[in-house]
Parts: sequence; C-alpha cells; structure tokens
Amino acid sequence: MTTQIRMPAFSATMETGRLINWLVEEGASIEKGDVIAEIETDKAVAEIESPVAGTVQKILVPAGDDDIEVEVPLIEISTGTSGPEPVTKAEPEKSAEPETIADQSDNHPNSPQLKGPGTRIAAAPSARRAAKDTGVELADVVGTGPNGRITKQDVLDHLQKNDSGAKAANAETSTLRLAIARAMVQSKTTVPHFYTETDIVIDELIRLKHEIGQSNPDSKISLTALLILGVAKALGDVPEASLRWENDGVVRKDSCDIGIAVDVGSGVIAPVIRNVDKMDAVQVADQLKKLSAQARAGTIKQSDLGDASLTISNLGMFSIDRFYPIINIPEPMIVGVGRARRSAVVVGDEVKIRSVLTVTLSVDHRVIDGAIAGRFAGALKQHLEQPSTIASLGER
Repeated sequence: MTTQIRMPAFSATMETGRLINWLVEEGASIEKGDVIAEIETDKAVAEIESPVAGTVQKILVPAGDDDIEVEVPLIEISTGTSGPEPVTKAEPEKSAEPETIADQSDNHPNSPQLKGPGTRIAAAPSARRAAKDTGVELADVVGTGPNGRITKQDVLDHLQKNDSGAKAANAETSTLRLAIARAMVQSKTTVPHFYTETDIVIDELIRLKHEIGQSNPDSKISLTALLILGVAKALGDVPEASLRWENDGVVRKDSCDIGIAVDVGSGVIAPVIRNVDKMDAVQVADQLKKLSAQARAGTIKQSDLGDASLTISNLGMFSIDRFYPIINIPEPMIVGVGRARRSAVVVGDEVKIRSVLTVTLSVDHRVIDGAIAGRFAGALKQHLEQPSTIASLGER
C-alpha cells in the first residue's frame, strides 16, 4: 500500500508553501515520526514528519520549488501492506521539545561538528534557507546551536565576517517582509477596523510584579506577562470577544491563546502562548521569554504560531504613548500597548501622580460591535487596576 503525503495548511491564511529541503531520498527506509522535509510557509519554517513507516517510493516535488499549493501531493511512501491507497497531509513536528538557544558566553565555546563527505550537516531549517539564498556553504559555517547545530544567525554572522552584510540583510528580509506586506494589505482592505482606547492606572500592577518576582527570583516577571493574564481574564468575562469571522460566517474560539508580537529585526513574528487561562504568572513569563528568544533566533516551531484568540503588540519600549495596530486575521482584535508614564490622575477630589499606560483596541466590526469592545476594555482595565484577580496566580 502506498501513502501519499500532501502539502498541509499550517494556518488559516496559508495558500502556498515552499519546499526547502528533502531529508530523505527515494528508496530510503523511514519510521513513523521521522522528519522528512523542511517547508517554509508565510509564517515560519517547519520540519514535517512522516505519519507512517515504510520506504520512500517516489518524491513528487523537487526541493526548492516555490508556491506549492495546499493539497498538492509531495511524496509517496510504500508501507508494504495491502489495501486502499490513503492520502494524508504532512504534519509539523510536534513530538520533539523546542530547541534551546545556545549560551553565547565565553564559558560556552562553539562546538564545531564533523562535516566530511557524505555527512549531513546539522542545521536549522531557517539556516539552510538563508545559506541557499546567499550562496553560503554550510560546511564553512561554525554552528553555535545545541551540539554545534547551525542557526540562521550563524549563517548571517558568517556573511558579515566575509563583507557580505548587504546580501545577508536581503536574505533576512525578503520572505518575511513579503509575507507581512501581504497579510497587512489583506487585513486593512478586507476587515472593517474600528478603534477604542483607555488609560489604565498600573501602580498596583507594578507592585504585584515586584511581589511575584521576589517570590520567584529565577523567573523574569514582566508587566507584559501580567498584561497577558489580564487579557485572558477579560476574554473569560466577555466571551463574545472571542468571536471571529471565518469562511463568511461567525465562529467562536473556545481556547484562550494569546499572541505576542516580537520584533525579529527583519519584521514581526507573533508566537502564541496556548491556554493562558490555565497558567499562572510564572508560567506565562517563562513561556514569553522562551518563545520570544526562539522567534529572534529563527527556531520557532510552527505549532507555536497562528490560531491566536488575539494578539498583543507592545511599543512601550520605544516611548510610544499610543498606537493603532492592524488586526492579524482571522483574529477579531489586536491590543496595542503604549509606555508606562507618570501622569496626573484625579483620585476622589484630589490630583495624584500615578503610573499610567494607554491600551488601544483595533477591532473587527464584522463580529464585535462597540458595546462588546467597551465591555472587554472595561474588564481589562478592572483586572489591571485591581489585580487581586490575578495576584494568586503567581503563588506556587
């Protein structure tokens, strides 16, 4: 029996992908779960694994092909059994733990790997793509990843050392910037945006941040982590804010998955923290740190991208007071966060100086009207100004 694996849709907006590299060849024996290929989508590079054990009978699409449409057959695998021929989609690798970022300190030197004839060089998919786009020989690159694995940054560093900085920049920006451009044009031209904003006094939230940090010195508790928890609480209070427009109809997303916009130099990637409503502040902070580092290193997993309830974009570190981001479809809204600033606030009949940040909502008017957006913003303001509802989440 022959199993035919087709190009999967890794996200709701994916229409085509690029087959970067085959990790198997015709006639090779493979086991179920073996990584067989590297695919580049509009969001990231993913390793895909075989859903069956058997022998590679025929590779249908050559490595390097661009714009491969979803559902196009990629490979045929003979399982050696009789029966009807099944058709399956490749899946992103999920069983492996996410890659860790190598320690770059002087106490952890590089670990060069053997790169002799016939030896497959250990390199991240993003590193292989960057090397192919820039003409770099992976055998010439020293890897700084786990066990000497080559990362995308290693390739770019190699280029810069050889006076090829401009070429490295082009390799870094081309695919991601094009994907961002297409997504933003599609969102702004097809989604009717409207906007709200509210000022939130965060003195109590800052106090909570310090308290949780003192109790958990090994975790970096940030205001962003607590903001993520506040957003999750507000979604629980106002479930209508989880509606979204898909396939010309309104659907509800049941799980609470929060995306965080991360600047990776050549653009923005939004890794997603899953099931935030079931996490505490320390868990959220640890996930935020890990996923942000992987996004910047180019080692983010496909399973950590897409299908968020909404996305948070924070420009406070750039001294921006407020801004109005574009929705990441099919999400129903995106939360824009400005800087925390000291401002005069009326408390009772007195004027006090407090820490204030402005939160804006860019909202899809097809599924969320002003009343729902207002209730969500009000719930978020309450949870962040009176954070007793999330205070206990940081306790272990």
